[in-house]
Amino acid sequence: MNKLIAFLLLLTLIIIPLRAVESEESEIILSNRLAKYPEVLVRCGEKVFSKKDAINLLKKQNLKNIDDNELAEILKETIEEQVYLEIVSAFLKKYDFSPSYQMAYDYLAASQAKMPTKILNLQNKNRKIEELASDKHYQLTVAALLYLKKYYPENTHVSADEIEFFYRVNQNIFMDEAKVSVSFLAIEKNQENSRETINHAVSQLKQGVAFEKLAEKFNENLPKKFYEPFYQARLLEKAAELDSGEYSEILEFADSYAIVMVRNREEPKYIPLSEVSFFIQSIIESRKCAIELEKILSEALESIKVEYFF
Repeated sequence: MNKLIAFLLLLTLIIIPLRAVESEESEIILSNRLAKYPEVLVRCGEKVFSKKDAINLLKKQNLKNIDDNELAEILKETIEEQVYLEIVSAFLKKYDFSPSYQMAYDYLAASQAKMPTKILNLQNKNRKIEELASDKHYQLTVAALLYLKKYYPENTHVSADEIEFFYRVNQNIFMDEAKVSVSFLAIEKNQENSRETINHAVSQLKQGVAFEKLAEKFNENLPKKFYEPFYQARLLEKAAELDSGEYSEILEFADSYAIVMVRNREEPKYIPLSEVSFFIQSIIESRKCAIELEKILSEALESIKVEYFF
């Protein structure tokens, strides 16, 4: 039952299943290390899990530096997980909710369409929809959620009050960070009359010459390093105390002189509830679904015979 509970805890769409790490452990080496185990490891109803099935799963994990005792424990956990996945899948199939790529893809695409960009950033948006929908665990998660929402809507419904309460209690995770955009002009110290040139730039700025126009002239032939994160971070640090439209005094670095101006500054603010309500609903809904599915499958487990042979 512990394995079932562990699986149920995965039933939240904000947790992205992780891709197993490919290992140098070859199939031949695994076959030798598992030679003492029987060809059939477990029977779950009519489904049989063989040693070959286990090897195909284990070779996707990083097992290079583990001993035989650790390998035995991982084998046990891997097979138990497959047993419970089979039980859940068989249960869902009876109600025409067979896990599939298309079902997962459609659900994910529809969900992400309702998510603001800020929330997608929290969910690792770099993982493509196609890749996530191909994950068997994710397919099973979606099928289970859709099943529960259809047959147990009263138990999985999320009210507006629940969404608002979650938002208030966890408001710190919905903070939109402060943002500052800057412009700069710089000159390398090894340039002839560099100090005089930067001093003249200050005089021009005081006379009303537009910062952007001056920066365009100054930065025309600047090396790439001035636009790399390290240098830009130093400019942002110096700009921390400036207001929008203000420019700094001459900044002296080991290799250059610079002046930085704050174009725009946005103070930190909370993302409005209206923009994150669907995200919050997904969290609460998935938690309710996990509880409900545990109740249902606890009864289903009693009618399924599971035999282990190792």
